[in-house]
Amino acid sequence: MQDYGNLQFLENLPGEMFALKMKEDMEEVKGWSTWKEGASASFIGPKFKNKELLKENEYVLQQIYMNKFSQNLQPDATKIKADPKKSFWYVTAKNTQATVITDIEKAKKGTAYIIECGSTENASEISKSGRFDTITADWKPTQVEDYIMVVLNSAGKFLELERCVGGTREINTELQPNVPGAR
Repeated sequence: MQDYGNLQFLENLPGEMFALKMKEDMEEVKGWSTWKEGASASFIGPKFKNKELLKENEYVLQQIYMNKFSQNLQPDATKIKADPKKSFWYVTAKNTQATVITDIEKAKKGTAYIIECGSTENASEISKSGRFDTITADWKPTQVEDYIMVVLNSAGKFLELERCVGGTREINTELQPNVPGAR
């Protein structure tokens, strides 16, 4: 048996895996069950209204495990070289000068790419121009962990799915009207 750390495999409804159905068909008896199963990060502890209160509590009684499948960008990077074998999630670095990301090279249609602010010192930004001229507005992160999520369309332009600026998540409801939080 593999050790999955705190990763748990969850049932959609408790006991659904063992909810057998039986059917007699002449001399044959058929038995089956159907269920939905997935994986999730395991977490315990009290809930907090925001991250600052959690930090103030010094993460006491908190146990959270989930790998963040991200790749750190080089300082002053203006282009991202997409590599699906490594990541779709990119974290910007502490830049030495004002930096604007202009492209995600080798991006694949249908893949959502996340660009996250890793440092507010000369934070990387994205202007509403070039391949990013279809996003809703310039992206200018104001704190670490702000992000923008984009996807490539058939015209070779990036569409904005959602963004977070100042810790506030905004979903592009025109493109994603059914995402939880958008309704």
